[in-house]
Amino acid sequence: MKTQSEPIVPPQREPAWRRPRPGFRPAVWLVTATCVWLALAARPAAAALSGSGSFGSGDINTIIPDGNVNGSSSIINVSGLQSSLSTVSINLNVSGGVNSDLYAYLTGPGGQNIVLLNRIGITGDNPLGNSGAGFNITIANGGTDIHGNTGNSFFTGTYGADRRDRNPVNFTYGSQNQSDLNSTFGNSNPNGNWTLFFSDGVLNDNTTHSTLVNWSLDVTAVPEPINVALGVFGGLFAAFTVGRRMGGKNRRQLHSLIPRPPA
Repeated sequence: MKTQSEPIVPPQREPAWRRPRPGFRPAVWLVTATCVWLALAARPAAAALSGSGSFGSGDINTIIPDGNVNGSSSIINVSGLQSSLSTVSINLNVSGGVNSDLYAYLTGPGGQNIVLLNRIGITGDNPLGNSGAGFNITIANGGTDIHGNTGNSFFTGTYGADRRDRNPVNFTYGSQNQSDLNSTFGNSNPNGNWTLFFSDGVLNDNTTHSTLVNWSLDVTAVPEPINVALGVFGGLFAAFTVGRRMGGKNRRQLHSLIPRPPA
């Protein structure tokens, strides 16, 4: 006699609200640990770096050959600063020669360059320019137009970087704004070699030459924005992950106190 087989009952699956949440997640914790480590590792390195500094050539007394466009160069090495330049200014100390014969430009560690001087005092209105012999000046944003200096003696002061990249005779005084030093070099890494080039393009008697006595840089720098963002992200990600795990643990403890409904 055949007996009726009992119906197959599928195994009871624990309700979703009682299932434990996943525990250790290697990928999540690996990312978290990496971000936190990078943020912590960057802190002592950043603390060891300075936000500003003055760097000088010392007295080098480099001759700027008269009537020679090949000119001469001098290098200052900048080191120990943060990785993103904010501001820069240049001091130039030159003696002898004829100021209106001189041309100078500065090249930064990243290859950026800017004209500092182009035949001082010369304009379309004053083709002779400044006939003085030497100067001790600062080139900085906010300085006045050096082509307004048309005297015949040693001079000082703060001037903007010359924007005239062609023969200044083609420009009238006040027709060109100064070049922006901080835009040219801003956000670049200031650490490395800075090169100053000087030339005298007008031959006088081959003995009346100018001399670069010394020069210096004043640089302000800040941490690279990406490093700051990485540190913030690492901290937030770690806090979020820990908070989520603690919240999950509390929820599981709460769920374990709720009686299981009858089958």
